[in-house]
Amino acid sequence: LQQWLVGQELFGAVSRQEAVSLAPVLALDVHPGHVVLDGCAAPGSKTRQLLDSISPNGALLAVEDHDVRIRALLHRLSRNAGSPCVAVLHAQLQWLPLF
Repeated sequence: LQQWLVGQELFGAVSRQEAVSLAPVLALDVHPGHVVLDGCAAPGSKTRQLLDSISPNGALLAVEDHDVRIRALLHRLSRNAGSPCVAVLHAQLQWLPLF
């Protein structure tokens, strides 16, 4: 079972995450069509869960300012390559303009 799960995760069919990453998504009650700002997006477990929740017609802006952590985020999101629902911004959240 473990070998199968690891293979499925590498393929992108399964994504493991801790409960702490799932709790914010459940608490926000995110649904398809919602627009979401993820201010501390890396390493990407919560971001992937958000993306799954808003697809196919929502929008997600994933913001991360740490150089090493953003690489992990981009790697995790690469399994959703081509998704029109997500944009990644390498910046500090406090410098974003108010919407």
